[in-house]
Amino acid sequence: MPHYTPLIGTIVVSLSAAFVLGVLAQRLGLSALVGYLLAGIVVGPFTPGFVGDLPLAAELAELGVILLMFGVGLHFSLADLLAVRAIAIPGALVQMIAAIDLPTMTIATVTARAQGSVTSTPGLKTIPTATKNSTANASRNGSASSAAR
Repeated sequence: MPHYTPLIGTIVVSLSAAFVLGVLAQRLGLSALVGYLLAGIVVGPFTPGFVGDLPLAAELAELGVILLMFGVGLHFSLADLLAVRAIAIPGALVQMIAAIDLPTMTIATVTARAQGSVTSTPGLKTIPTATKNSTANASRNGSASSAAR
């Protein structure tokens, strides 16, 4: 039976690094989560050494998120949610609006600036810059302060 070695290699190296660095972090008096984060950095594509199969690692990360959500769902209690509804509902609404509006506003601003229709951000002061002509005129007039006006 053939084995898919990149899958096995990525899982073994990732879990081994997470275990070793998690234990090391705990011995230093830190949370094991710090070790897990460091393991991700060590095994990641931006450090020298072992680099796992990146598309495969992304799929495994998504599987991890699914398992995390499943675990949260097992411990979810509707009674606990109703107890904090005064904070949870407005917070969820603000988060949803921000998640929708911020990317939309950012894209609109970048597009408008690329087209040249936005010259400054509202609420921010623009600092006038001296152009070649205004500097030449200021030196002819003998005053450098007229270039900034």
